[in-house]
Amino acid sequence: MQNGRLMHLGDRFCFQIGDVYLPGAPELLAALTEGTELVGTLIELSDSGTESGVFAVVDLGSSQRVVVPVHKLRSIGPAIPDQRPRQTIG
Repeated sequence: MQNGRLMHLGDRFCFQIGDVYLPGAPELLAALTEGTELVGTLIELSDSGTESGVFAVVDLGSSQRVVVPVHKLRSIGPAIPDQRPRQTIG
């Protein structure tokens, strides 16, 4: 659950580059500033120790993925219904 709503795999979110916990590639950070806002698709959640769903794996397109704390994500809308997996997270 994020900001009082369920998150679904495939939903779209935005976040600032400064919120990225693990960049997918060093060139991602070299090309952007910390205030740059990115948009991506939630593809997986990751645990942190005993806490589940703390980090989100977000696909930025072109096979670029980043790990972002779930609480830093801002929803910009659901996935296209035909493409959204049925698994609900939250």
